Amino acid sequence: CGLIEALRARVPDPAVTDLRTLWSILTEGESSSWWRTRRRSMRRSSDPRRTGPVIARDTSLYGREPLLARIRGNFDRLRDGRGRVLLITGEAGIGKTRLLSESLERLERDGEDFHFLFGSYAPSTGVSEAGAVLHAYHGFLGEADLEAGLTDYLADAPLLREPLRAFLSGTAEGGETSRTGFDLVQRGLIQLTHAIAAERPTVIWIDDLHFASSDGLDLFAALAQAVAGSRVLLVGTLRPTLPPEWTANLVRLEHASECSVPRLGEPDVRRLLSEALASRPLAEELAPGLMQRSDGNPLFLLEVLRALDVQGGLSEDAWRTRLRLSELSTPGTIQR
Repeated sequence: CGLIEALRARVPDPAVTDLRTLWSILTEGESSSWWRTRRRSMRRSSDPRRTGPVIARDTSLYGREPLLARIRGNFDRLRDGRGRVLLITGEAGIGKTRLLSESLERLERDGEDFHFLFGSYAPSTGVSEAGAVLHAYHGFLGEADLEAGLTDYLADAPLLREPLRAFLSGTAEGGETSRTGFDLVQRGLIQLTHAIAAERPTVIWIDDLHFASSDGLDLFAALAQAVAGSRVLLVGTLRPTLPPEWTANLVRLEHASECSVPRLGEPDVRRLLSEALASRPLAEELAPGLMQRSDGNPLFLLEVLRALDVQGGLSEDAWRTRLRLSELSTPGTIQR
């Protein structure tokens, strides 16, 4: 059906007007280069780019412009085929996920055309080596098109398709007994990543990397080493709880860097409070106390505000609110 449409099109596909190429399409069927290119084009038109995390946006993003510019600079290098690896580190609630999500939205608003793969590790035991990486690539290829996608992207590496298919479908064996198979999976993922990035610049985001198993960290590190010459921005968001030597070994790569997300300073806390409270005078009055209670952590700051609101503190005048703030216990949602 697709071939007939191409033949009958007002502006025919140049590939189907050449008799030798047309014969190849007819004899090779869906394994032909023309069909693979067509399937890739159809997949691009329905690229599930915005499948990242759902993030609450209580206020605008404050105090992050230098970091946003740095992420944008890393993306811009992809145009010249210079792949980048970026580790975004910071404590819980500091806004790592919000920062990267905002960066991607700005790229889209600027009309940038890119593939997007997203996966996130969960804080649970027994996480397999696949974890977030499995979800990132599986989500990009799609359940229904997994086999066809691997056939298309790994046309030049057929021996890597089966171990990678088993990995992405969750049927691969785990443990040390399958170390050879896991090495094949690494090679397959690297080849797949290069093929995806050959179509257009690609952002791969692995969230909560600090929850990854040792195999998950090895897989991320293998991808990090392999993207230097591809149009790939590989991003890992994590808390600073991983072994320092793992992070140090990664950022030693010439194309890798670490981006630490700091706490907000008091000027940015005042701006955030002005928006959240819809009152600049009240924000100015409360900023010192809230700054002390939250340590400049955006999530903690908003949770303290919610606790005050629940107790009716924000409906009173400033001095009573300050008094209630001094008596407020740390909300259970942010106790460390």
